[in-house]
Amino acid sequence: MKRYAFSGALVCALLLSGCGKIDHTAGPASATQPATAQQFTDAPALEFSAADSDPYRNVIQYYLEQYQSDSAQDDSLPEPTYTLYDMDKDGSPELIVRTGYNEAEYTFCVWTTDADKNPVQVEGDASGSHTLLYGSDSENGFFTSGCYMDTQNITQYTLTEGNTLAETVCYQGQLTGESQIAYGYYDFSAGEGCFRIVQKPLSSYAYQKESPHVTDAQDTMSLEEYQEALNQIGTDGAVG
Repeated sequence: MKRYAFSGALVCALLLSGCGKIDHTAGPASATQPATAQQFTDAPALEFSAADSDPYRNVIQYYLEQYQSDSAQDDSLPEPTYTLYDMDKDGSPELIVRTGYNEAEYTFCVWTTDADKNPVQVEGDASGSHTLLYGSDSENGFFTSGCYMDTQNITQYTLTEGNTLAETVCYQGQLTGESQIAYGYYDFSAGEGCFRIVQKPLSSYAYQKESPHVTDAQDTMSLEEYQEALNQIGTDGAVG
């Protein structure tokens, strides 16, 4: 597996967007989607043309209209979110939309642009359940850090030349015992040049080169150092 020189911090629990801290004992939300919900990712490939200088305005409108139609029947449905992030660092941002109406079904769908600046739907998607998005100044693509049942997965998603989303697992680790759980998950945003990508509600959409990003962590530690530190913590609370 490729070794990553990212540095990061240790946190007692990784914050989830809009969900507070991870509940180590809770399972995912019910996989039963509301009857009014649309299965965005099951739709056939969509074709749109650019709207003025904004290549994604019509795409956003498509998702927003579906959400507005569904929420008219069930006003408890959470609004999908979006972010703009230049995955391949070519100066033109990709659009990443988180669809789904509950934690178990959250999915990241990606759009890019062709030579004529028209939006193109990328084949494949990324799981958005219990997951945050991250970017890197030096690495292409975006990263997801997902945590469930005390297991953390960090995955890199990049674009192929054929506009397919390629997936590479960078790290998978399970916290065992109370001492390791208290020690916390690896905080990817503390890495050198690594940051959390901000997601915003669809209704607040505004085209710009890239969405804001933040660095959450206060301390630094490489992924390799984190793994070594976990190995030094016994499941009974002993260190060393």
